[in-house]
Amino acid sequence: MQPKYAKIISFLYGPWIRLFGFIGRTFSANRARLERLKASRGVAGALRFISVVVWILVWLFASETDRTRFTSEVRQSIDGLNNTESSAEPSHPPKN
Repeated sequence: MQPKYAKIISFLYGPWIRLFGFIGRTFSANRARLERLKASRGVAGALRFISVVVWILVWLFASETDRTRFTSEVRQSIDGLNNTESSAEPSHPPKN
């Protein structure tokens, strides 16, 4: 049998703890699913294409003062994608 204060704490905070547990499980499952999708070369290319299109749309609707900042951000994003892609691919010895 639970003490009275344990029942009160369980009543007040139990739903929040269950909610945070549900959000955590969902987040980790979706994160694992995204990693499996990104492992596919075609899906990774499609995600890269979509991100470039979104950046172009943002750049088109940005003010003149923000365009240079957006351009540098896009360059950094593309460099980050290229670095991630090159580190994910196994290196093969050259063929003779």
